[in-house]
Amino acid sequence: MNAKILILREFGRLKVPIGIGNKASGSISLYHEHPSSSDERTVPVLHILDGSSALPAKRRKLFEPRITYMGSGTIKFSGLEYVDGAWYAQEWSCDFDY
Repeated sequence: MNAKILILREFGRLKVPIGIGNKASGSISLYHEHPSSSDERTVPVLHILDGSSALPAKRRKLFEPRITYMGSGTIKFSGLEYVDGAWYAQEWSCDFDY
């Protein structure tokens, strides 16, 4: 699905959504991955694919996403993000193009 994504947290803290620093756009897809190389289980992971991004990492991942809000053309996901060896709470607000 194509979406405009607003990243609502940075290192687990809520951010005020001002400017383009926390915005991305592209297709989002759900996959299953191993959270670490030593882990045998797989978890669901949302990926931002093939889009334009103002973020330093071209491919952001949201581990174990849960839908926290669903409205007309907008879905808000809550999950975990892995950054520099640590897990942080993360939220994405996605506006879908149709």
